Formats: sequence, C-alpha cells, structure tokens
Amino acid sequence: MTRVRYYIKFVICIARSFVVLVTARCLGLPGGKFGFWSLFSSVAFLKRREYDIANRIIQAPVAGLRYYEFDFVDRYSGWRDATRILDVSSPRCLSLYCALHSIKDGMQIDMLNPDPSDIEETKRYAHALSVNDRVKLHNCYLDELINLRKLYDVVWAISVIEHTEAPADHAILKYMQALLLPGGRLCITTVIDAQPWVEYRERSYYGLDMSVCDEGHFFSRWYDVSGLKADIIDVLDEMRLVKCVSYVEKNLDGLIHISSSGWLSGKSISETTL
Repeated sequence: MTRVRYYIKFVICIARSFVVLVTARCLGLPGGKFGFWSLFSSVAFLKRREYDIANRIIQAPVAGLRYYEFDFVDRYSGWRDATRILDVSSPRCLSLYCALHSIKDGMQIDMLNPDPSDIEETKRYAHALSVNDRVKLHNCYLDELINLRKLYDVVWAISVIEHTEAPADHAILKYMQALLLPGGRLCITTVIDAQPWVEYRERSYYGLDMSVCDEGHFFSRWYDVSGLKADIIDVLDEMRLVKCVSYVEKNLDGLIHISSSGWLSGKSISETTL
C-alpha cells in the first residue's frame, strides 16, 4: 500500500510539473524542452528504484535560470555538429541531453567536476539514461586536462566562472581557450547585476577551497557590465565575441539580477555577428 501511495503521488507531481511547463511554453519562455525531457527521464530512475533522484526531478525538472542558459547553449554552441565536447562543471542535465540526442557518430562529451560527490551522482544519471558510451567523467581540475589542448570542437561552462576567485578565473578562461580546436566554440554563461558584488555562504561548496572572511566563504561573484568585459571577454584575447544575450528579472523596485550568456568563437570562424 505504501508503494501504491508513492506511485500515485509521483504521477500527481509529474502532472503538476507538466502543467507548469506547458504554461511556461505558452508564455514563450525558453528552454521548456529541457524541462519536459528531464521530467520524463524521471521514469528511468523510478524503474531503477532510485527514488531520491526521481523525487528531485519531478519537483524541479530544471532549476530556474537553467532554462535560459540551456536554451542559449543549445541554440548557439553548435553541439550537434561536434565530435568532442568538454563540459566544465556545468549542471549535468544539458550534457546528458546532448549525449542522448546526438546522431553524430563517435560523439563524446567529457564532463569535468572536481567534486567527487557530483561525479558519483552523474554516474548514476548516465547509467540510468544509458549514455555511458558517450559520456566520460573526469574528477579533476581543469588544469589537469591541459595536455588535451586543441582537442575539443565545443567547450561550455554554465554558471561556473562566477564561482572562481581571481586570479584563478582568468587562468580557467585561458585553459578553456587552449583546449579548443581552431575554429572551436566556447560558450559561457554567468550572472551580472547593475552593480558588482560578492556573495558569501556559511560553508564552502563544490569541493573547492575558497577564501574565508568575516562574511563567510566565497561563493559567487556578480559582475557588472564593465566587469564582464574586463574579466571575461577581454581575457579571451584570441577569440571574438559573436553572440551575447542577457535575461533581465524585475520586481517592484525595478531591475535586479541579470543573467548574461555569451559564446565566443575562434578567429578562424566567420566574424559575421549572428
């Protein structure tokens, strides 16, 4: 009887999330297909009796800003034509989606994350979705892959760079640039605000050794427009910004947080702005 109740609640939660996703799609919000896919993929975990993951998915198929970020990367990264892709510590949903839906022979996605617990959970996802043959997991830091320079068609880092402190943030951008094949594409998403500020938390996240001050552990840096240019775009001096999109959130006080996404392409790519 307990299991029957669980399945009934599971179906009800799926139905509620489905209605929310349909409403969002009707309103023209981006990235809805990732929500639908994630929602229906929960059934794979249910069949394997991995109820903890199934429960998380049906309650939140994709986290808030990810709908915008995933949609941007999906549209402009060119992943469908790529043979080798590097995912730098991004939310796993996008890479697993691409691994499952790519029709390109020999396509492989290398997913890097220094947090061992994150890697272990991604293994569970990849196994349940039967994409083990297309996904290779790396429990390491980005600089440990530098011997793979000029290997990847596409590199993406979704909501990653803001969680790194200076001067490591510039070094990471340079590493990603070096790992791309000539003409390869780098896709970065981050957060910006009207004024720059730093967010601190009570503990350290992502298995990283962040600095500590009176406010707490460093968690995230919010760029303003000038900071975005100085600390990301200008650092990638061998690349050209080809597409940049900003998504703006408002409340009763007016403009608050902005999520900005951009992809940069090697100079051998056409410099026509899309």
